[in-house]
Amino acid sequence: MINAKLFKEALLLIVATFIFILPNVIEAQEDNISSNNETSNSIQLGINGGLDYPSFQSHQTTQLSYDMGWRLGIFGDYYFSKFGLGIDADIINNSASSKIPSTIYYRTFPESISTISNTVNRFFIGIGPNYLLKETGKLRFEINSRFGIARINGGEIMQISDNPYRRGSVDIHLMSTGYEDSNVLSGKLQLKGSYKINENLSLSAAIYFMHHLSVDFRENLSIVPKHNQGIYYGESIFAENGANPFTLDSKIPYVLEHNNSTFQPSNSLSSFGLSVGVTYSFGSTKGFTKPSSDEPTVPEVSQQTNLIVTVRDEISKLVIPNADVAVLDENNVIVSTGTTNSYGAIEFNNIVKGDYTITGKVYNRNTTIAKVGTSEFSNSNSINKEILYTDQSFILKGAVVNTITRLAESNVQVRLTNSSTKNILLTSSNSKGEYGFTLDKNSSYKLVGIKDNRLSNIERVSTVGLNRSTTLFVNLELGVENFDCNQGTLLDIKYEFDSSKLGSESLNELDRLVAYMSDHPDSRVEFSAHTDSRGDKDYNQQLSQSRARSAVDYIMSQGINRSRIIAKGYGEERLLNRCGDGVNCSETEHSINRRTEAKLICN
Repeated sequence: MINAKLFKEALLLIVATFIFILPNVIEAQEDNISSNNETSNSIQLGINGGLDYPSFQSHQTTQLSYDMGWRLGIFGDYYFSKFGLGIDADIINNSASSKIPSTIYYRTFPESISTISNTVNRFFIGIGPNYLLKETGKLRFEINSRFGIARINGGEIMQISDNPYRRGSVDIHLMSTGYEDSNVLSGKLQLKGSYKINENLSLSAAIYFMHHLSVDFRENLSIVPKHNQGIYYGESIFAENGANPFTLDSKIPYVLEHNNSTFQPSNSLSSFGLSVGVTYSFGSTKGFTKPSSDEPTVPEVSQQTNLIVTVRDEISKLVIPNADVAVLDENNVIVSTGTTNSYGAIEFNNIVKGDYTITGKVYNRNTTIAKVGTSEFSNSNSINKEILYTDQSFILKGAVVNTITRLAESNVQVRLTNSSTKNILLTSSNSKGEYGFTLDKNSSYKLVGIKDNRLSNIERVSTVGLNRSTTLFVNLELGVENFDCNQGTLLDIKYEFDSSKLGSESLNELDRLVAYMSDHPDSRVEFSAHTDSRGDKDYNQQLSQSRARSAVDYIMSQGINRSRIIAKGYGEERLLNRCGDGVNCSETEHSINRRTEAKLICN
């Protein structure tokens, strides 16, 4: 049964809460009636933690201190509008310490004095109303009050000292038996501020006051000293009066026994705290407040329109496809993104009336920005805006294509190397095989594609001599072909007549193989040379072996380890058509058999 004292304290806590909230409630209602502002329903879940400062510094003795500790909590809130309901669960820990100087016991051996204590542990769970004070931009301020139950225990503390005047004697000074392990009525009042990071996530900071009603002290000790001597309970007469114990009769006890008539069986505890935390909000829906007059009104439907954005080159006036465009609201939060089509335009549908900023990027280079104002939404089916690419760089528009099937090759990593600076840029082809880069003026570049089982061409592109005022785009197709395990890929290798010496035009073809093996360091390749059937068979075998070795020597000279590549001459062993010995064939038919191949070794 709740006694009169407990009821009085609970009532004071409730009154204090509403005195703090009521003026803000009245002011908020007046603002709603006059301005017809919208409010929102939302659910919030979060975790927080911080420091707790106990105001119950001394209850049983002036020589006892409960110190600042830590607090960890979780919470959930639901807001109907500006009002809401929430639940908190907190764990709080405060340590106990002695304020008695060691010299009040004995003149010597202060190191023999020790303190034994345990912490005050509190677990609080409460439910109560919330009120949203103000929400503007990314900031939010609210008040929370909670009423519930707290479980409190611990806080026992005593000091122990060896008596130097009586061998084997120990003096024990009990400053507090601590608090009984029991449930008590409790309340908490909190002021919290939040900063929104994105649509759902916020950082918060709060200050709070917590109060526990009629907390009982222990009647028995939970800490048992490892001594059989009696326990003194109370305050030291020397600490209380500031006297010097060494001027008094040494037979007077240094600690007075506890007087039961002064013992208080229960007390109210309070603490203040500061915490920081993280909040996740979701389930937001819009509602409407009271109308500003007695006449019935219909809620205003948000005006919407379509926003069409064109990206254009400021210098050449050409439109730019595949440019990235973003629309940001007045709080710089992105509300929509997209990529321009082949006409350099993108349409954003059903943009709600408001103030917006439009930004763009063209292959990671920023465009200008454009603004959309609230007034532009009036009686307009669409709003047209243009942003400009002002960079002096050219744009390389390319596509990766399989040279055999003529189909687009996606997921090919394309490497662009500046021939002068050796700077490297990387990108990947999309589902249509498309890729893009920006190119500096008066510069030359080398391109190569990187993908497993694909042998890439090596292409070169230059902006030397191009006029930026008339030229924006440089188009380039990058070819790749299948380079599969144990299946020969034909290379366009030319040798001098009846010789193994490589023609100068063949080195670029071998560089393709060097590039693949450099980008795939675990790959191994067989390089083979073949002849037609004309001439001596043994001679053809030796010539093809010499030609294969000549090509391998070049590949090794480019940094590829000899163990990764095999030179193989097959002579006329593997003809591709009917043109064997004694068969009359045209020069074209014989040329089919004169070939050089490379194939991956995958076993």
